Amino acid sequence: MDGRLGAVRSAQRHLVGAGSCAADVALRAGVEGTIRQAIAVIGSRRALCRGLAKTRLEHVYSAVALNLIRLDAWWNGQPLDHTRTSHLARLDLTLAA
Repeated sequence: MDGRLGAVRSAQRHLVGAGSCAADVALRAGVEGTIRQAIAVIGSRRALCRGLAKTRLEHVYSAVALNLIRLDAWWNGQPLDHTRTSHLARLDLTLAA
């Protein structure tokens, strides 16, 4: 059983490394980044209005606002968000200073 399981795992690693699902992973990361930005910047965890039409309009306004924020950041050449720094990297930075 362990031999077959190891063979399946290595085949899956080969598929992931070959790029067949790398595009899917990149797409998912982009979508999750957009959702995170919408929650952090606009605060759209819950709809403010009741009713499907008002909620849809709120989502459209939120999407427009996110696009404007991203365009402004792109035009000014500033990144949207800082990348996460691990604890070990922060410790290394403090020791180097």
